Amino acid sequence: SRECSFVLPPSELPAVIPSAAMSAIPDPPPPPPVAAGGALSLKAAYSGTASGAICEDCAPFSETHYPKGLNANFVLGDATAIVTEHIAKFEDPEKRDIARAAPEVVQLLIEVGALSKSTVVADIGAGTGLFVEAFAQVAESVFAVEISPAFVAHLQRQVESRALKNVSVIESGPSDPHLLRNSVDLAFICDVYHHFEFPKTVCGHLLEALRPGGRLVVIDFIRDEAVHKSHPAGWITEHVRAGQEVFRAEIESAGFRLLDEPSIASLAENYCMIFEPAATEQ
Repeated sequence: SRECSFVLPPSELPAVIPSAAMSAIPDPPPPPPVAAGGALSLKAAYSGTASGAICEDCAPFSETHYPKGLNANFVLGDATAIVTEHIAKFEDPEKRDIARAAPEVVQLLIEVGALSKSTVVADIGAGTGLFVEAFAQVAESVFAVEISPAFVAHLQRQVESRALKNVSVIESGPSDPHLLRNSVDLAFICDVYHHFEFPKTVCGHLLEALRPGGRLVVIDFIRDEAVHKSHPAGWITEHVRAGQEVFRAEIESAGFRLLDEPSIASLAENYCMIFEPAATEQ
C-alpha cells in the first residue's frame, strides 16, 4: 500500500526550534517540543502509526520511483547519511541548476519586490540550507521549514555555527508548515512542491500565513523529457508527478492568483511562478 503521512494530533506536533526572531512574535506559543526518542515523530507517521488522517487525499506519485513513500528518503534512515547524501545532491553547482542559479534567484526576488530588508521569509522545504544564509543576509528574518528531522538538526547546526540570529528552524508536518497566521511576507518553495503529499492543504496554510501584500514563489522542474537533461531518460516523469499547469491549478484552488512567470536565465530545467492571495483581504 502507498506510504503516505498523517497529520499528528495537536499534542504530538513536532517542535518549533526557537530563536530570537521566533520568540519576538506576539502570538500563541509553538507546540511543545518532541523529546528525542520519546513522543511520536514523523518516522512513526511514515510507519503508519500516527493518528488523525486529513481530508485531502495523498497526492499520487510513482510507487516504483518512491517505493517507501514520497518523502521517505528524507525521513527514514541514518540522519548523518541523509544529510551527507543530499548536500552532495542539492548544493553542487556542477550537478544541479538551482545550486548554480541561487544568487540569480535571490536577485530576482529582490527585483520583483518580494524580498527586502523588511521581509519575513518562509523557506518551505529548506533542505540542507541552500538559500537560508542568502535570505538571512537580505531579509528581516527567515523561517527555515523542514519535514525531515535530519535536515532540521542540520539546519539548526548551521544557524548556530554561522550565527544566523534572524533564522528560526521549524519542523513541519506533511500537511502543515506550522507557520503562524499573518506571520510571513514571502513563502518560497524551490524544487519542493512536487514532494508535497497534501499540496492543497499546505497551500491553504500558506495562504493563512501570508501577510497582506505577501507573495508565494514556486520554482519546480519542467516535466518534459526534451528539456530535462540532468538525469537519465524517464527520471523526470517518474520523479515529478505532474506538470506546471497541474501545480498552478492546485495552488490557485487554494486561494492564490498567478502574478508572474519570470524567466531565470541560468535555469534551463525549471520554471518560476509568483502568486499573490486572490482575495484582497484574508
